[in-house]
Amino acid sequence: MREKDELILQIKEIVEYIKKYKRVVLLWIVLASITGGIIAGFMTQKVYYSSAEIYVRPIRADGEILSDDLNASQQLTQDFIEIMQSRSVLENVITDMGMEDILNAKALQDLIYVSSDYQSRIVHILVAGTEPSQTQQIAEKLCFHAVEKAEEATGVPWAVVSDEPNLPRRQAYPVLWRSVLQSVALSAALLFFFLIIVTSGQRKINDKGDVQRYLDISVLGVIPDYSLKG
Repeated sequence: MREKDELILQIKEIVEYIKKYKRVVLLWIVLASITGGIIAGFMTQKVYYSSAEIYVRPIRADGEILSDDLNASQQLTQDFIEIMQSRSVLENVITDMGMEDILNAKALQDLIYVSSDYQSRIVHILVAGTEPSQTQQIAEKLCFHAVEKAEEATGVPWAVVSDEPNLPRRQAYPVLWRSVLQSVALSAALLFFFLIIVTSGQRKINDKGDVQRYLDISVLGVIPDYSLKG
């Protein structure tokens, strides 16, 4: 039998099995969806994000703001991003939060994301955490110490908080509906794999119909099976 015909035949057999045991298949998928929802809702650690924004402005020692100096703005923006992720700023945040026993500077750095759009003076901060209020507090401390460090380094207040860190109201991960869909897809894939094994193992030649069906050979005749009698 050609490979294409064999594949079509196996697909037909799988479809027949699904039709025959459709209640079992439906029950399997429903149970998988419920399991995925339970895991996402109760067993998977929830992650929240608190966001904030810092406005960077080039300013001279006499207080004059250089609003037209684009190159200076871009350089200061990149400098501020480096300052915010510096070890001294991160350690100050950890100390203020009393988290010395569970976090170090490298671990905290992995929980924050700092970026800026091209030719923008706005620095975007995103902090991840497992508790909404604690995540917001870390973001607040991070903004405070970064702005303070920047002013300390230059002697002028060239960075200010333009958007205060928010209190996350909804978890960012895991997403319940996405976890349920993933569970359904995984259960369907496992079921399909199981049916492939089952249908492949049942291809036995029992009569002349199976010969033509599986081997694609016409049957001209059948030798009778005469049982010997004593």
